[in-house]
Amino acid sequence: MEGFLKKGFITEIALNGSKGIARFAEDYFDIVLCDFRLRNMDGKNVLLKIKEVRP
Repeated sequence: MEGFLKKGFITEIALNGSKGIARFAEDYFDIVLCDFRLRNMDGKNVLLKIKEVRP
């Protein structure tokens, strides 16, 4: 994430899919980078859920 910070981007990290979805619902984000291998759900489901929150 340091590379993004050096370029002036504000970043946030969620430690699992559920926390990421919850955080996404609270605020606006321009882009989401998501690993497809997560502990509590796969990345595809995370992306589908956040698309439901904000199409």
